[in-house]
Amino acid sequence: MLDDAFPGGSPVTFEVACRTSRRGRSTRRHPVTIAPDWSVTTPHDLELERVAAALGGYLFCLELVDRYVPALRELWLRRRRVVAPEVRRAGPAAWVVTAPVTGCSCGARTFRTPALAAEHVRGAPHWALTQDVHAATLQTVAEAFAAAAGPVRRAAEAARAAGRQELEWLWDAGVHPARVAEIHAGLGASGRLPVQVVHAVATGEVELGWLRQFVGFGPGVMSWAATTFVEGEAGGARRHWLEVGA
Repeated sequence: MLDDAFPGGSPVTFEVACRTSRRGRSTRRHPVTIAPDWSVTTPHDLELERVAAALGGYLFCLELVDRYVPALRELWLRRRRVVAPEVRRAGPAAWVVTAPVTGCSCGARTFRTPALAAEHVRGAPHWALTQDVHAATLQTVAEAFAAAAGPVRRAAEAARAAGRQELEWLWDAGVHPARVAEIHAGLGASGRLPVQVVHAVATGEVELGWLRQFVGFGPGVMSWAATTFVEGEAGGARRHWLEVGA
């Protein structure tokens, strides 16, 4: 996992609209702070509020701590591209989500591109289902958290690994720039890598160590090897045919 979820390892403070009634429109805005371990600090005495809730009371911040923040964590790690893209190829122009959420449509559908599949996994409705919370409220909390957290750091090494358009394509497909640079260094490539190669390694579709043997044959061969890899394949036969000019 990359370390870009909390810039500088610092807590993130942002405001939420807190209410004391599930259906009430009256809210009071106040700050909350989420630490890098995803613990939450609010102005409330949450232990007392839990007692009140047991007696029939309600406080949004209890839901925030118990349900919204766990959903936010999973959503944020995908939006920040901290975890590997959870998509895989299922055929020509067909991609699926590798860890579908119970009750979500992604368990029974395919996407035309890896970017569309990854975009679905970065959606609030997808993660709201995991905690039975309102997707619109989760989206609002996520936007406030993102504004307070600040922009993603763009690794300078990534520019040597892929061009600007390629980096944007990979970002849309769920790959962090630092991961792009890491894959480039791991392959020992001197030039820029095709996006198919980077994405295949980032998703675990191909093993980096196995792919390294094809670096000397150029980007076209690397793309072919990366997108046709079969789990458990030794690779010697492919390299042999390439070495004799096939």
